[in-house]
Parts: sequence; C-alpha cells; structure tokens
Amino acid sequence: MLFVLQLAFGVFGPNPISDLFERVIVFLPSLVVAIIIIVVASAIAAAVKTLIDGTIGGLAYGTTIANIASAFVLFLGIVAALNQVGVATTVTTPVLIAILATVAGILIVGVGGGLVRPMQQRWESYLTTAENEVPRMREHAAAAPSVREQAQRAGARGQARTTPGEAAATDSSLGSGSAQDTPRS
Repeated sequence: MLFVLQLAFGVFGPNPISDLFERVIVFLPSLVVAIIIIVVASAIAAAVKTLIDGTIGGLAYGTTIANIASAFVLFLGIVAALNQVGVATTVTTPVLIAILATVAGILIVGVGGGLVRPMQQRWESYLTTAENEVPRMREHAAAAPSVREQAQRAGARGQARTTPGEAAATDSSLGSGSAQDTPRS
C-alpha cells in the first residue's frame, strides 16, 4: 500500500508526501531487523536464565545471578535493536560504554585493591567461602537433570496435551531407540 501511495503522489513530481513515504519504506527493513534482534535476545536471555537457574538455582544466590545474566543479555539486545533502527544512538551508546566502563573500573579497583589490607581480608573470606561452596555447587549440578532429561520431561508434558492417537503416532515415529540407554553427559 505504501508503494502504491508513493507512486500515486510521485505523479505530481517531487513533494514532501512522496519523500515521507519513501523514508517510511526505507525505514521498514530496519524496523523488522530490530524486532528480530529483540526476539532473539529475549530467547537467549530466557535460555541463559533457565540454564543458570537449573544449574545453581538451588543455591542462595543462584536465582539472583540468573536474573542478572538474563537482564544483561536482554539489555544488550535492546541496545542493538535501538542502534539498528537509529533511534537514540547518541544516548544508548554512551550509556552502554558507561556501564561497561563502570564494571571494568570496579573490577580493576577491586582486583587491584586486593593488596590493600582490608580488601585482602575480604578477598580471603570470599575465597574461603568459594572453596566451601564448590562441593555444594558440584552436588547441586550433579543432581540437576541433564538436558536430555529436561527434553524428555518437556516432551512428556506436550504428549499429555495430545490425544491418545497422536501420542501413539509420535511414539511410533521416534523409533525403538531409548534415551535411557545412553549415558548422561
């Protein structure tokens, strides 16, 4: 419809309305790419959150780390989408640089400050806590279901929503191999 309107107004020669339609038509592909970037970033953020939450979610700080990682991935996707469209690039790029510089500065001062006496004591307590936490994390990760088991559970939930005839057809199309015969990785 936009192409037809552009052609129709183009009959009258160069005019502001034709220019407006031309700019809108040129803008549409960038908008579609930005939407795709946001959808992909959302999917990746959800996957990161599920992966981290499934691995260390049972620990006291596991869910917090999963939420922070998910929000960071989503933030990067939104910044990329805004830059793709060309909206607020003068704002988003400096904000992104400021956030990354702040994180880098905190790490540099924190790691570099490890030789200062109070920071040295804190680092020792952090490392001691981390050493005590490693066996718990290993136990929790070992007890977490494997990717194959999670997929089987999701498939079982999906089959519960299908009719018995559909489930039988799906089972027969999967073949005789069993996922239980393969070792867990």
